[in-house]
Amino acid sequence: MPVLARQSRGAALRPSRVARAVLVWTAVLLVGTAAASAHAGGGAATDAYDGIREGEPIDLHALADVYVQHAFAGEPPRYRAFDVNTGLSLNFVRATLAHTPDPIGFRVDVGAGDTPDAYFRSDPASISNPDVARAFSYFEQAFVTATVPIGSGLSIDLGKFGTPVGFEDNESPPNWNYSRSLLFTLAEPTYHMGARATYAVDADLAFSIFWLNGWNTNVIDGNGMRSFAGAATVKPADHLELVLVYAGGLERAPTQLGNPALAYRNEFDGYVEYDPTDALKFAATADYGIEASGGGVSYWGVGGYVQYGPLPWLGGALRGEYYDDPDGFTTGTPQRLDEATATLQATTRVGDASLIGRVEFRRDQSDRAVFPVRDQLPSPHQSTLTLGMMATF
Repeated sequence: MPVLARQSRGAALRPSRVARAVLVWTAVLLVGTAAASAHAGGGAATDAYDGIREGEPIDLHALADVYVQHAFAGEPPRYRAFDVNTGLSLNFVRATLAHTPDPIGFRVDVGAGDTPDAYFRSDPASISNPDVARAFSYFEQAFVTATVPIGSGLSIDLGKFGTPVGFEDNESPPNWNYSRSLLFTLAEPTYHMGARATYAVDADLAFSIFWLNGWNTNVIDGNGMRSFAGAATVKPADHLELVLVYAGGLERAPTQLGNPALAYRNEFDGYVEYDPTDALKFAATADYGIEASGGGVSYWGVGGYVQYGPLPWLGGALRGEYYDDPDGFTTGTPQRLDEATATLQATTRVGDASLIGRVEFRRDQSDRAVFPVRDQLPSPHQSTLTLGMMATF
């Protein structure tokens, strides 16, 4: 969760405008767009070494992710995780060094760009120990793994890794859209420092448990390893996946990271993905959080996704969300938000590199005037047009 400034009251949200926007994006999608790359978000940590070749002493991979964004209001958009700038910007350039467990392994993902900047801003240590927080922010993941020969194999990871919470991934290529959702940005953690243990019963059922130093913290200014989580990934039928996650612990308020006060937070998260064909995919996700701060605060949201792909190289996706922050706990302003996003994607391969280009139009709305407008009063809505270009090696 980013630190967000408190804003003034504005005009009320108009449901009819939301409905029209959803209909427009649905029409755009159904005219002919195609599938993005496979999903790799939260749940049980069965994808910790996805894409890493077995038997290599050290396997090397890389990602380059840049974007050009136009904000129609003339100011950088609010409530975005990583696409926070207008004009040309480096989202993430990342190198991966890894060795698959045999029985010991490791993975290090290190890089620079808007993504590590967001990691820095969300770390409480960025206020009290900025140099330390800055150094840790460049490491997206850094963990060692030991496999224990129990049943089908128990994996234990120690270090820094992505959160089990949420449908969307920290990196752009696995996601269906280029920008991250409101739920990803406002309702969910992004990374953790701690330990996780994962057990895959079989190909259709896996569990993970987590012992963590809080949300979006590294070593300094965490909560003394007083956060816990559990995740289950279930495939009850062909083409159907269900993920359920609970995370709880003593945390800092996301808009007051400099305040050392901790309060117990409960986060309930889940998503379901249904892929009736290779070309057509659906997903739905939900988050609900409740915390003891200030006598009790809560927030919740839901999201829906469609992905369609009649061609293997051309694709697209539609996302719609509703997010309610009645206490202003995650945004700094009591409000209700919604957004609709349409993304068109083209992919190709050049040697060992996969090249991905995405064009995306996104419209965010609130029942408060929270979005900045150049030389004008804040507005209850914002629109952006983004071109994202990615290469994986």
